[in-house]
Amino acid sequence: MEYSDIEKKWSRISLAADENYSSLQLAADISVRLLIAYDRKMKRCLILSMLNAESLDFVNNLREHISFQYFDQSGHVIVTLIDDRFREQFNAFIYSAYLNLKPITIVKDAALILAKTYHKWSDFFSEIIISSLSTEEVMGLWGELFYLKRKMDNTKAELLNDHLKCWVGPFGKTHDFEFPDSDTEIKTKVEEISYVNISSEFQLDTVNGKPLLLHVISVNKNTYYGITLGIIVRDIYEMISSKLGDVSLFLKALSRAGLPWQDIDKYNEHSFSVRVETTYDCLNTRFPKIIRANLASEISNVKYRLNLDSLSDFITDKVKH
Repeated sequence: MEYSDIEKKWSRISLAADENYSSLQLAADISVRLLIAYDRKMKRCLILSMLNAESLDFVNNLREHISFQYFDQSGHVIVTLIDDRFREQFNAFIYSAYLNLKPITIVKDAALILAKTYHKWSDFFSEIIISSLSTEEVMGLWGELFYLKRKMDNTKAELLNDHLKCWVGPFGKTHDFEFPDSDTEIKTKVEEISYVNISSEFQLDTVNGKPLLLHVISVNKNTYYGITLGIIVRDIYEMISSKLGDVSLFLKALSRAGLPWQDIDKYNEHSFSVRVETTYDCLNTRFPKIIRANLASEISNVKYRLNLDSLSDFITDKVKH
């Protein structure tokens, strides 16, 4: 089953007027009985049916927008979406639960894993008031996500979470990505522009002497083949889920970057297609940059444009798309 299949399955549920829940088996390739259902109030639910009561030390978790309940007499764990505005998150949660439960054959183990999955996801079902992103911020975030996806494409499953933790820009770190052996700063610009904006005297400065790369992504805007933020976020989510990575790492970073899950389609009028990726070595002593060590103490909050036309000597990699 693919993530995109889940929304279609909701329309296949036959409503039964005399039943508390109208349900449908989520997938045929899973051993435990996992159902999607509508309750009598037409609220969407995910149900793990254990057929027999199990002794489980569960505490029901009732939140404003989602709830987790264990009915020990009937042997059912039921996660209910209370607020319909969070449908997309709920589908994503269901897909993560499905992948986590797919190899499980013991129903009690499945209940414990479902509870753990719910508690990882529950914080993402909340109202987050965030200012709208500007067009430049949308393009910048798109570039970081494009780079993240490229990094993860060939990453082994056991290393995926480590790569996700390297995306630190949303958490106020100096550079967008911090890898064990180097840092990378991402700049995204339209192809016709020959410069990038540097927002501080720290952005092209090294941290702890590590190599620093400036990775410039040149894009075309709103083309027929363009990709939106919503598309690239879903692609990354499906990749993480399919490799059983920790989706919460990605969702936390995304929210800190100003794009909570419920807003991933908010900026769909903007789409981008990559033309060229160029990487520059900022550690070279001749590389032109303004850094804190070279400034008088009275100077701060430096912002400047870096002209790329004369930086060919510092290019370490260039990929045309």
